[in-house]
Amino acid sequence: MAKLSDLVAVFAFHEVDTSGTLNLFSRRLREAGRVNKAKRGKGAATMTHLDAARFLIALGATDHPERVQEVEPFFSRALPYCRPSAVDGLPDILREILDDDMELDRAVAYLIKHVSHLPTGDVSSTWLEIDRANGGAMIHMGHSALFFEQPQMRALHLSEDAHRDSAFDQKFDEAARESATFATGKSIKATFFLGILMHLNRTLSDRGTATP
Repeated sequence: MAKLSDLVAVFAFHEVDTSGTLNLFSRRLREAGRVNKAKRGKGAATMTHLDAARFLIALGATDHPERVQEVEPFFSRALPYCRPSAVDGLPDILREILDDDMELDRAVAYLIKHVSHLPTGDVSSTWLEIDRANGGAMIHMGHSALFFEQPQMRALHLSEDAHRDSAFDQKFDEAARESATFATGKSIKATFFLGILMHLNRTLSDRGTATP
């Protein structure tokens, strides 16, 4: 069963960051109660797909371990959004995430758990993108994409057929400011490709360790 140190090893193998920095991320996540907590060593907590998802989101959302406790929960609460005209074309996994209205951390956990069962046509074009500037994310699969937005922004997009007036524009500006809470002035998008998602899947299912 995978421990937190096994997740660190996966991320180090894919050169997401240095082992030292990854260990700091893992410590801050554990201190914040965002991953399973237990003593270290032989009695260390077993990691779940949700733990792995939150660790991955944290790494995509910030370069600074000391900010994890505020940044990761903010990004993890983002909600799925897809234009109505594109819903019918979503692959099954993305459609299930949308239908269940999964927050980003649950959606990424679901993706990691089921990524080994993707149809052949969707495998090579699957990745997760964290949008730091807008507090959101995107899961790309095949020829489709499912976006994740902060709750206030998602609510406005769902009501886009409403009358656009000054009140709506004010709400949109407020939602944009909320979404940019942790923007750094740079339009950074962190992308995690299929290889790391598959590696996490194998590690959590006891079919792999620190190397693919």
